[in-house]
Amino acid sequence: MKTPARGNLFMLLLIGFYFVVLAAITILQWLFPNMPGSEYMPVALEAAVFGLPCLCYAAMFWKKDGPLLPRRRLTVGNVLLIVLMCFAYQPVIMFISGASELFFPNLVASSLESMNGLPLMSAILIIAITPAVFEEMAFRGIILTEYGRVKTKTATLVTGLFFGIMHMNPQQFFYAFALGVVFAYFVRLTRSIYASVLAHFLTNATQIVLYYTYAGNQTDTAVSFVEKLQAVMSMGMLAFLFVPLFLLLFGFFVRYNRRRNLLIDLNGWPVTRRTDEPDGETNTPKVFNWAFWVIVCVFALVTAWEIWVLIAGGFYTRLLSI
Repeated sequence: MKTPARGNLFMLLLIGFYFVVLAAITILQWLFPNMPGSEYMPVALEAAVFGLPCLCYAAMFWKKDGPLLPRRRLTVGNVLLIVLMCFAYQPVIMFISGASELFFPNLVASSLESMNGLPLMSAILIIAITPAVFEEMAFRGIILTEYGRVKTKTATLVTGLFFGIMHMNPQQFFYAFALGVVFAYFVRLTRSIYASVLAHFLTNATQIVLYYTYAGNQTDTAVSFVEKLQAVMSMGMLAFLFVPLFLLLFGFFVRYNRRRNLLIDLNGWPVTRRTDEPDGETNTPKVFNWAFWVIVCVFALVTAWEIWVLIAGGFYTRLLSI
C-alpha cells in the first residue's frame, strides 16, 4: 500500500544518490579535465540521481501496487490553462529568484553562462527537457503518488518542500518550493503527470530563451548589489501585476477539473462516491516521521555550510585587501 513513509524513504534515497553521483562526477572531472561532452554532464546527473531510483522503485512495487504514475490524458482546456499559468507566474518566480540571489550565489546563472557556446536546442535539452522528465517522475510521480491518501494541501506543501530541498542550495530553494507546490496541484487536479511535465518544461525553457535572447549577449557581467536590488524591485512590481492573473487562471483551472473529477480518484481511477479528498481526516497517515526530519536536517546542514562558505570567503577577501 502506498504511504507517505515510503515516499519519505524514497526522497532519502534520492538525496543519497545525489551525493554519490555528484562525488563520482567530480572525481571524473578532476581525473579528466578535458573530457569531451562534459557540457552534457547535467543530463547524466539527472538520469543517475532520478532515473535510477525510479527504475529501482518500479521494479520493486510495480506489480505489488499497480500504476506508479497518474497518467490521465490532458484535455485541450487543461493544456491551454497550464500554458497561460506558466507565463503568468514567470515574473513571480523571477522575483523570488532575484531576491534570494541578493544573499546567495545563483548557480543556475553560472550553469547558463557555461553553456554560451551551445546551440539553443542543446541548452533546452539539458535545462528543460531532462529535468521535466526525470524530476517529475520522481516528485510528482512517485512521491506525490505515495502521498495519495494525504489531504491535498499537506501533500502539495510537503512534496514542494522536498522539491526545493533537492536543489541543494538556498538560492534555488524558495522558488523551487513554490514551483513544486504549483506543479503538485496541477497533478492532483488533472490526475495526470503530463500536467507537471508540461509546466516544468515551459518554465525552464522560457528562462533559457530569455537568457539566450538578452543576458547571453551582455559582455559586462559584473553587477553591483544596488543594481541587483533595483532589478529585484522592478521585477517585484511586475510580479505584483501578474499575481491576480495567475490566481484568476488557477481559479478557472480548479473549477474546470473539479467538475471533471467528481467520479475519479487521485490516481485517475473511477470511484463510487463524490469527493475532492482521498480519505477522511481520521484515515490520514502520518507524514512527519523520522525520515522527513532527516531530510530537513540534511538540507539545514547544506544551507549552514553555504552560509559559512559565504561568510568565510568574504572575510578572507577582506584580509587579502588589507
